[in-house]
Amino acid sequence: GSGFVIDLAGLVFWNGVGKKAEMKNKVNLSVNGGKPLKKSIQKTTETRFPNSKYGSYRNYYQSRNSRSHSKNKNHDEQPIRDKRMNLFNKSWFCGKSVLDIGCNDGQLSFDIIREYEPKEFVGVDLDPILIRTARRTLAEMHRSIQTSDSNLKLKTKASFRLENVTESENNPKSILNLRQFDVILCLNITKWIHLNYGDSVLLKFFKNIHSALNPNGILIIEPQQWSSYKRACQQHSELKSNFNAIQLNPSTFPSILTSQFGFNHLKILHSPHQNSNTPYNRPMFSLSKP
Repeated sequence: GSGFVIDLAGLVFWNGVGKKAEMKNKVNLSVNGGKPLKKSIQKTTETRFPNSKYGSYRNYYQSRNSRSHSKNKNHDEQPIRDKRMNLFNKSWFCGKSVLDIGCNDGQLSFDIIREYEPKEFVGVDLDPILIRTARRTLAEMHRSIQTSDSNLKLKTKASFRLENVTESENNPKSILNLRQFDVILCLNITKWIHLNYGDSVLLKFFKNIHSALNPNGILIIEPQQWSSYKRACQQHSELKSNFNAIQLNPSTFPSILTSQFGFNHLKILHSPHQNSNTPYNRPMFSLSKP
């Protein structure tokens, strides 16, 4: 008799003649003895993470911080504190307005909210699933406080926005055009802006974040190094043409921010030469707007 067999990643189907057909990691269509139609399945980074070429990875913080989650005294899982918190000063955030550009799912954002109690915190990312996760975590935080027996109160007005801030010049409703902040975080995002849009858009981004800071405001920036640009192009071949056209090296970003955009009080918060074997070992700087 004729057979009709479909298998995807090891699923088992009956072939119509009373026999099971088992195949692994392939698709095989055969109808009335015709030639099989071959079809390959490739699990690419782009398929699993649609916005990964912009740096919006799911479970990024779990990977970065080895967040296997710790247990509290009630054996509830608790996310491990982001190690970069050790580089921050509470006085930068406490009672201040904070914008986190490229906030991912908000795990570092919530570390800052819990420990440093800013007056307002806005997280921005272009991935809708990551923003949905951050909003869900925020809602759970509010519920937890409301149902607790203590008089705890969330001191931070927090929100998470879905937005690509590189399009702010054409978007009057962009967060960068609506208001100014006391602190802006740009952690691990410059490479993705650079590779996707080139030198000119990155420079416009620097100009826009300067405008979005209040006088005496602080920019905290963690630029990826040049070697990681090359690795990104290996994962996303469509970025290679932009990569080849780039003239600005990320090592020059601090001097560009001070000489071209008027930032001052440059401080090195972390140097990649320290703990050189540590994953995600990237430079981090703080700068002030006069």
